[in-house]
Amino acid sequence: MKQKLIRATELAEVVYCSKAWHLKYLGGAEVSLEARQLQAEALADGQGHVLSCGDVRDNIIQEYIAFGIGFIPVCSDFTQTAHSVYFTFAEINVTGDYTWALIRQPLIAVQSSGYGLDAWRTAYGGPRIINSGYRNPAHNAAVGGAPQSRHVYGDAADFRNQSYGTSNQTAEWQAMVNAATVAHADFIEPSTGPCKYACTHADWRAHPGGYAP
Repeated sequence: MKQKLIRATELAEVVYCSKAWHLKYLGGAEVSLEARQLQAEALADGQGHVLSCGDVRDNIIQEYIAFGIGFIPVCSDFTQTAHSVYFTFAEINVTGDYTWALIRQPLIAVQSSGYGLDAWRTAYGGPRIINSGYRNPAHNAAVGGAPQSRHVYGDAADFRNQSYGTSNQTAEWQAMVNAATVAHADFIEPSTGPCKYACTHADWRAHPGGYAP
């Protein structure tokens, strides 16, 4: 992902309104882990206690720290409403344990952008069911997800293979792979991955864009 050093004159804006800083200076590009750590330190009360979001987002942030995720979210990164035209927040957060989730803009981009969930669905030619979308780190670990799974970053989804276990499972799986290619996914899991033929995993990790409000 594109990264940018934070100037001293920008620090206050990064700390107190990271979304505004993202849009103003990066056009939504991601901030480096080092910058996130500085941001967390700047938000601390001077005695090592990070100022609270005041709700369960604090628990989720602690999961990112406890599970060693290469990214530390801040309160304003989370959403309870972000969705695309074809997929609701609940569908994208189907594998999240909380009513808050991280959803990156590339995942829910408008279909005309040529990438993301809606472009993938359209390229496939009809409705799809999300087996796994956003995962908080504890949930990701519980289901055996890769430690740095893109599901915890909020830019990945697995579409269910509704023909799994039938003679048509390979054809449907391949059709979803072909559609994900059309939708410019940055990574498409091969059939030897965790999904095997039960689902198709795709993510947009390299596409620019911050977190949806």
